[in-house]
Order: sequence, then C-alpha cells, then structure tokens
Amino acid sequence: MWCICIGSQTSGVITLENGQLRAESRSGRLPKSPLYASGENKFFLKVVEAELEFIKDANGKVTKVISHANERI
Repeated sequence: MWCICIGSQTSGVITLENGQLRAESRSGRLPKSPLYASGENKFFLKVVEAELEFIKDANGKVTKVISHANERI
C-alpha cells in the first residue's frame, strides 16, 4: 500500500490486489478503481480524467507519485 499525501494529509491510497494496481481517495470521491498502464511509470484511471506518474530512485524504488488530474479526487 502506498499513500498519496498533500502536505501532511493523506489524500489517497494505492494498493496492489491480485496483480492490479488500484487507487482510491480518502475523500470518498474516488472509490477503489483500477489503474491502467500508459507507460513504464505512468498509469491512468478510466473513471476520472487522471494520470499517476511513479518516480523511482536510482535503485528502482518508487519514492514519489505525481498526480495529474483535471478534477479534485
């Protein structure tokens, strides 16, 4: 499980379930929804217009997730 934070508040969670990445918001605006790959480090949601970009360090470990969304989720 990975948490997406804005400042000190957790705004969302990303989980891996049966080989499928899923994202959900803590606000309830986005129920647990599958993420679909659009590139090596980029994934998108079909239920809202949003893309998540996973940033890795030199060892290949994900250290940050950048959300590109046209609406607040």
